[in-house]
Amino acid sequence: MVISIVWASLDVYSQTIPSRIITNNIKGKTDFYITSCEQYYAITGEHNYYETRNLDSCSLPFWKYDLKGTFANDSIHWEYISPKKFTDIQSYPISIPDSIQMYIPSEPQVITSSEDWALFLQRNEIPISLKIDFNAFFIVFENVWLDCKGSIKHRIEFDPIEKKINCKRFSIYGGSRGMCTKPNLILVKKPIANPSIEVIPFYIR
Repeated sequence: MVISIVWASLDVYSQTIPSRIITNNIKGKTDFYITSCEQYYAITGEHNYYETRNLDSCSLPFWKYDLKGTFANDSIHWEYISPKKFTDIQSYPISIPDSIQMYIPSEPQVITSSEDWALFLQRNEIPISLKIDFNAFFIVFENVWLDCKGSIKHRIEFDPIEKKINCKRFSIYGGSRGMCTKPNLILVKKPIANPSIEVIPFYIR
């Protein structure tokens, strides 16, 4: 697949992106947005673990633009969007004792009520006495299957027009052949009441 990219409507160049990467990350969409270097590396596959570990740095100025991709026949047209469509939201990790054997849900879980939080703690026998105001916060739980030296990074973004929060989870290859489950909990502050929430997984090798 040939990818045509427009840089701020000035320069155009083409690069080949493996079709499996496009299919796995943006299947069924007519257009989509890339908002960070981590997401850019996950979709293009340009990052190589053996070359660099700096996922926060790339050639695109995501600090002031989003990159919009639109499908057209067998290509994607890219253009810079300013002002940015998405704003970053701070998230806070919740530590889980290593001795806890977490169950593995088939899908990410978004916890939005005190009742669901209490049930989650009871089911996993987690000794956490953390009281949360679910009118102002929500929790995302995932138990990610990843190589044992791999890591997980989150980027939480809010679209004020669609009133939607995208919880982007980046599973980062660590160079190990052994595989492990990596449970993680994050606490996210709601920018508005009752936003829609989607967890979007990406993999970076």
